[in-house]
Amino acid sequence: MYQYRPKAGTLLNVNSWNRRGLVTVMAASLTTATAHAAPTNDWLTDCRLNGSRTAPSSPAHCGQFSVPERRSAPDSPMITLSVAVVPSLAITPLPDPLVILSGGPGQSAIEFYLSYRGAFEPVRLDRELVLIDQRGTGASAPLRCDRVVNEFERLSDPKILRRHTRACLDGLPGDPRYYTTSVAVRDLDDVRAALGYEHINLYGVSYGTRVAQHYMRRFPERTRRVVLDGVVHPELILGPAIALEAQRALDALFTRCAQDPACNNRYPALDHIFAQLVQRLHDEPMTVTYPDPTTAQPSERQLNKNELGTVIRLLSYSSISAAVIPLWISEAYHQHNFVPLATQITMVEQEMNSLLALGMHNAVVCTEDIPFVTHTTTMSRALAETYLGESILESIETMCSIWPAGILDADLHDPLNSNIPTLLLSGENDPITPPAYAAEAAKGLLNSTHVIGPAQGHGLAGLGCVPRIIAAFLHEDEPLAIDTSCVENLAAMPFFVDFAGPAQ
Repeated sequence: MYQYRPKAGTLLNVNSWNRRGLVTVMAASLTTATAHAAPTNDWLTDCRLNGSRTAPSSPAHCGQFSVPERRSAPDSPMITLSVAVVPSLAITPLPDPLVILSGGPGQSAIEFYLSYRGAFEPVRLDRELVLIDQRGTGASAPLRCDRVVNEFERLSDPKILRRHTRACLDGLPGDPRYYTTSVAVRDLDDVRAALGYEHINLYGVSYGTRVAQHYMRRFPERTRRVVLDGVVHPELILGPAIALEAQRALDALFTRCAQDPACNNRYPALDHIFAQLVQRLHDEPMTVTYPDPTTAQPSERQLNKNELGTVIRLLSYSSISAAVIPLWISEAYHQHNFVPLATQITMVEQEMNSLLALGMHNAVVCTEDIPFVTHTTTMSRALAETYLGESILESIETMCSIWPAGILDADLHDPLNSNIPTLLLSGENDPITPPAYAAEAAKGLLNSTHVIGPAQGHGLAGLGCVPRIIAAFLHEDEPLAIDTSCVENLAAMPFFVDFAGPAQ
């Protein structure tokens, strides 16, 4: 899995088969007192994008655009793509909007925006934002499964995993072979044309960077500028390196703790303690009684090595959530208090079940990554030395062993050579898409600049001055000349020394 982010909200040439798209109203009407004009597209309707109950909704123009599920056969069943245009704050916005591509794969672009809308407010000063739930996600013919999406990370029995995967596959409303990146970029260009934009800018995060780069490859004449955040370079086959990069990020966290007097005094030899905790849960899983985080009712679960690995890996995605890792390791090892870990894995299960469409996730991974994995003795030895081991790769391969391969452009994994201005964003301690991946992508992006957030994790868009950097990159005549030095002021969240928080 490429990306996990805590959820703050709930939520092309136009072919002759449908030049305007199919219209449906997505949400309640806006008031008429708006400071912007609605798009001229008659298939869009004023709406509000609703986030969580405590977050404000966002005004937008929404509609559904119809495409054939099987693009090579226009008479195939039609599916609808959920589209939202968030208006600019300018009365007359610039003609090239920013299209936001989310990660996962399997996350809704609309839901991602609602969780991170603040990151894009500087862009809205002069540009519209375009949100398209990629086919198979959100409200775009979603390929969802009843089982929680991280079962593949914690179920160690291949028979059970295959049974769940088969049930997921059999219950899908669509044919997953047609829900891949190669198909999605053509959908994107169809929507671009239907909205009347000659050129677009792209922001992609995590898996969304793969989509953005493939769109650059297919439609360079339509692409003005691109921001890639947490970069998956085209040649990357994701799977074998997940455990390696997770270990690298955790080792960096242990080093940072050892160099911090308060953290080192509270949690000495943290790396050794963690290694012993992993072994303990491998030898004997722990039965934990804890209050369910959503109902507060007493719950019980068995916490094993794989679940521990899942919690630690996902906490390390952000320097904020990573701040509790030493405390929770220490509590589990020294105090036999596994409640925080059990509560967190339960929250992950509940959140990811609504956050990601597992069928679309599998459609991408089982077509674009796993078929290209080559097993070697060296790789196996390297994975065995990580806290995750080979469990994630083995589980994904188990799922993909019965999942049908989909549409794949022959050049999807070819190096991309482009002069399109590109801003690359990386977190120094990103556990899934490290700065090295962006550096690899930059070799073919001849008009690019790479910004690394010190001690940061996965995705920089919402941090510190980065929103202003993105806006400047899209706005300025010389995008690569913008000042990015302010990222040096980004700092990691101080480690929690107890449940009250960091040391004062």
